[in-house]
Parts: sequence; C-alpha cells; structure tokens
Amino acid sequence: MTDKRATGQQGKALDIKGWLEYSQLHIGLVAIALCSASYSLLESQRNEVVVLLCFCGATVVYVFDRLVHDGADEANHPSRTRWFEAHRSHIWWLSRLLAVACVPLVWMLNPLQILLAAILASIGLGYVVPPRPLRDLRRLKPFLIAGAWTIAVVGLAGLDAGINRGSVLLLLAYRFAYLVPNTMISDLLDAPGDRDVGYETVATTLTIPQVKAVVLVSIICAVGILLSGLSFGVLPAIVVLDAAGMLIYLPFVGNEVTGERKRFFLDCALIWPLILVFV
Repeated sequence: MTDKRATGQQGKALDIKGWLEYSQLHIGLVAIALCSASYSLLESQRNEVVVLLCFCGATVVYVFDRLVHDGADEANHPSRTRWFEAHRSHIWWLSRLLAVACVPLVWMLNPLQILLAAILASIGLGYVVPPRPLRDLRRLKPFLIAGAWTIAVVGLAGLDAGINRGSVLLLLAYRFAYLVPNTMISDLLDAPGDRDVGYETVATTLTIPQVKAVVLVSIICAVGILLSGLSFGVLPAIVVLDAAGMLIYLPFVGNEVTGERKRFFLDCALIWPLILVFV
C-alpha cells in the first residue's frame, strides 16, 4: 500500500505527521530521556548543556544514517526512505543546523567530557559516513549501538564534577543491559530486508528463539545489576521505576516479532526513563 505521507507530501515542509514519524527527531527525545535519567539515577543536578548536546548529536547521527540509506533500508523502511527522498533538502538543513549547534555546546563541557564527545563523534562518523566501516560490523551492530548510546547518555553525565565513580560504572552496566534488548529486537525487525540483500546480522545468523533468549538474558542481567546497586546503596530506589520500562520488551519475548508498528513500543521503552525527571 502506498504511504500518502511519503509520496503525496513531496513539496510540503510542514508535513507534521511525516516529520513526527520519520524525521528522527524522536531519537533526540530518547537521548534527552536517557541522559536526564542518568542525572536522576546519579543523584546529581542535571547539566542542560550535556542533555542538549545528546539531543543534537543523536539526531544528527540518525538523520545522516537515514540520508545515506542502502538496499536494506529501502526493503525494511520503504515509507521512511521515500519520505527522506521527498524532504531531502529540508533534512539536510536540519542536520547542518544541529551539527553546528554541537560545536559551542562541546566547548562548554569540561576537558574529559570534550574528549569523550570527540570519541563519540568519531564513532558516529565511522557509522554513517561512507565507506561506513563500523556499519560493516553487522554481527556486532546491536551491541555497538547499545554501547555507544550507553557511553553517551551515562558517560557524559558521569564525567560531571562531584559524581561518584562507582555509581557511574554500575549505571553504565545497567543501562547497557537495558538497551541491548531494544537493539536486538530492532535487528530482528530488520532481518527480512537484511536477508534479502545478503547482509549477515545477528538476527539473520541466529534463530528467532536464540535472539529472544539474548533479549531475556539481557533483561535478567539488568535486573540483577539493579538489585546489586540497591543492595549496596550505589543506585537510588527510583531505578526500579526506570526499570519498569523493560516491561515493554516482554511481549517481544513471547510472540512473533514482525510489523513496523512494534517499533513504537520499542521507542516507548527508551522514552520511559524521562519519568524520573518528574519524581
């Protein structure tokens, strides 16, 4: 079925529904949610510069990745690919604006945060700029993405002055385990298109039960790290509220993982930690 938003709105920059669904601005919201949650879990005052940098950086990386699409993207996300082609000029201006905004934000960080931001920028470039060497590590893709997100949203916050380093290390482990199910399920949703173009990924190499087993083990690990943090007083009690977001993963463990709409629930799992800001 033809997506009218993707094909019938080609000349309209104010395609509101299309922008909300395809533009990747929601990825920036995920970055805000996870970074803000890090400050709450580290019981530290939120650094708005770091939060805004995470928003701009994450959005830029994902927008560039969608612009430099390949055959697998066209197979797995035909509506999104058409929408990006129809709005390419507007998306380019958005990505440039956000990339420029990153520069003054970076210089407002402390030296260690600047170093980490530079490392993250290099990882992002290696993933989205041709020949995109990091993207070729397809069997490691779910773990690389989860790791990069973890380092960004926890590492940058954890390098603020006065934050307990033990709490940061445990939060890094917890957040990585929290994110792996998301990236594994996303990989599974992309498996049909990846298989069609000959890509070997975790989801095309392992069976569906094996992928789901990895998801379940990761959830169990996250809960175990959470309980350890609570037992030793390293993580605050609100981490339990944060972990409630992983309940959204459970339907994927017991049911067939297909359908584009299920990505909405994956995004909900990542935006959920924003609730910590209001507690």
